[in-house]
Amino acid sequence: MIKTSVKSGWHSERGIALFIAIFTVLLVTAVATGLLLLTNANTNISGNFRDEQTAFFAAKAGMEEARDRMRGIAANGPLAGNIAPLVPLTAAGPGAPGALYILNPTGNEPVTPWVTNGNAYADTEICDEYTRMANKACAGSPPQPPGGPYYTTTTANAAYASNPTSYWKWVRVTVKTNKGASGTLGTTVSTVDGNNLDNNELVCWNGQNEVTTTQPNCQALGSSFRPVYELTSLAVTPSGAHRWVQSDAATGALPNIPGPMVFDGSNPVYNPPNSSVFKVNGDDNSGGAVDPTTTGYPTTTACPAPNNAFAVGGFNSTSTQTLTTDITGNNGNTTKTSANYLGAGGTPPSVGDVSGQIGQIDTVGQLEEMVNDVTQAASAANIYTAANTSSLNDAGDPGCSTCNPPKQPRPVINVVKGNLSLGGNFSGAGILVVEGNLTIQGGINYDGLILVVGTGTITQSGGGNGYIEGSVLMANLYNSSGQPLSPTSAPGAPSFSWSGGGKMTFQYDSCWQSLLGNSLPFKIVGMRELMY
Repeated sequence: MIKTSVKSGWHSERGIALFIAIFTVLLVTAVATGLLLLTNANTNISGNFRDEQTAFFAAKAGMEEARDRMRGIAANGPLAGNIAPLVPLTAAGPGAPGALYILNPTGNEPVTPWVTNGNAYADTEICDEYTRMANKACAGSPPQPPGGPYYTTTTANAAYASNPTSYWKWVRVTVKTNKGASGTLGTTVSTVDGNNLDNNELVCWNGQNEVTTTQPNCQALGSSFRPVYELTSLAVTPSGAHRWVQSDAATGALPNIPGPMVFDGSNPVYNPPNSSVFKVNGDDNSGGAVDPTTTGYPTTTACPAPNNAFAVGGFNSTSTQTLTTDITGNNGNTTKTSANYLGAGGTPPSVGDVSGQIGQIDTVGQLEEMVNDVTQAASAANIYTAANTSSLNDAGDPGCSTCNPPKQPRPVINVVKGNLSLGGNFSGAGILVVEGNLTIQGGINYDGLILVVGTGTITQSGGGNGYIEGSVLMANLYNSSGQPLSPTSAPGAPSFSWSGGGKMTFQYDSCWQSLLGNSLPFKIVGMRELMY
């Protein structure tokens, strides 16, 4: 018997299921590993980005603290006295500091940016920017200690501190000078105007752009020019992320208010008091040139040279004639009143057209911008939004130059967005902005600027021995129907009416305007990030 044998073909596929299973496991493992690596990479990227952003905003936080403290009347650890001697390095004599460092260490760590060899927080950028600095600190010479001939230091202020401490390590403040590829002050920094031939020149801000000058200070170019400061800030996070930010900062300038009493607008109304002892004096008392017994300034004040002005300034020739008539025709008496308006122009009454001197505030928009700048400089507690205000939380202190010992003035900025009524016992110093009507009963004592910009109306009654030293400006932003004027329009009709008499003096003092101009906030006019 023959047996037939049939072989099955499935024996050749033995083990394929195991291979597929192993391959699938390997594939899943590879995908999972890839996903894990990708997740970790994304986590690291996100973490690094977070740390970089943390460092960036920390650097900006340090810069903002410095910017705020640079104001002349900053409440929290002002730096005005520290930045005053930061003359351009080309003009710095022996022993003159060229850079101010604000330090913000974490715990007890050393932060010495002027040590550029082996220091984790070294300011090597200054070596690139300033050859004179480089010769001292970056070319093998021993580093300068704090307070040395080129550096001075201060510390971060607790009023700005965060919890935990922000990661910015230091901020450097210097006066900006023009730097270019071929100059002695730098090799890597571009010039302001692209002209390498004017290296080392001081950089000034004119309200719109940066310009260079060979003058020793920016105000030599005009009252609207201000020095530009460079703020350089370094932040380092615990993970080691570094961000280095640099900005240019400059203050806005208070527009020129040329005289003790300025009517900024057409068709002014002036009803002066019936008093033989009332006086308006345009002879500039800057630095006590006219009357040293009535003048006291903060100790750091450097007054400009006196520049006499008209006792009463008009918006144009027609307004000036109207004001002259108001003064000389008071009660039909041309001797009692008009003789007491002293100042530029010679024979009293000193009344003049100041249209050529108020070009920065001869439109509604410019006046509004001035009020906004002053408001930004005021503390929140000194901004009043009620329709009617009868007292100020802190009007400042005019000080007392004749006291023993003398009492230093303490200027404060107050902004009243409605009407303000002041009694005869009022005294203060600084800048007082009134956007509504200003009503005064009796004489008041004030050092600084009184800006009645809004309705532009001052009403005074009664007598009293008052003294206002500085400038008073009246500007009406509304038309005769009480509707707001357009920003490009000339101001409306300002008015000052005084019923009664009394002994009061309006004394021009340009030093107060110069001093208070430093109270305006520093604006960032340029920003860049540096490679660490």
